[in-house]
Amino acid sequence: MPEKPLKEQAQDNAIFQYTQQVIFIRHGESDAHVGKAATHIEEVGLTSPGEKKAQEIAATFPHTPDLIIVSPYLRAWQTALPTIERFPDTPYTIWPEVREFTYLGSLAGKCTTRLERSEKVTRFWENAKPEDVDHEDLDRNGESFVQFVERARYALDRLRRMEGLSSNICAGEQLHLHLQLCFHLNPCLSGDEDFMDRPSFL
Repeated sequence: MPEKPLKEQAQDNAIFQYTQQVIFIRHGESDAHVGKAATHIEEVGLTSPGEKKAQEIAATFPHTPDLIIVSPYLRAWQTALPTIERFPDTPYTIWPEVREFTYLGSLAGKCTTRLERSEKVTRFWENAKPEDVDHEDLDRNGESFVQFVERARYALDRLRRMEGLSSNICAGEQLHLHLQLCFHLNPCLSGDEDFMDRPSFL
């Protein structure tokens, strides 16, 4: 994914803000939030309160969107589904690049709870090594912080290139949506150690 110079990205962001509206939606409460174990995080679904919140979100939109973009993760899809059903004439699409930051590749395929993963989560962010990947097998599900930042920038560039769409909805997960907000506030951010510092990023 070739990147534009940071100054050019900043100019694109300024234009993008005035020509296109994107509403980012974080998924509702998931099974992981209430302590249920999961083997594959992409398969974690919503709780009943999470499904109810998704219904409430769908009812809030005053205008028909031009496009609905969804992360491939189940909880994002379940969050977007009521909105998709409310606007049956609006096309929807799944974008892998808006999925959550999956950095604990060493735990892929292991059934763990959020609490059981917490020690590794804390260690990953405290180490703040943007190029590190938490596994040795490249086929496993995991990426570095640098790769995550590049992926999120690619998603933003892809949105910019979509002509004729003035109102879009993107349903995804916390860290990816937070990163898009960081880009909006400061287009020149890079995936270095200072940016990765957990208290300022999360």
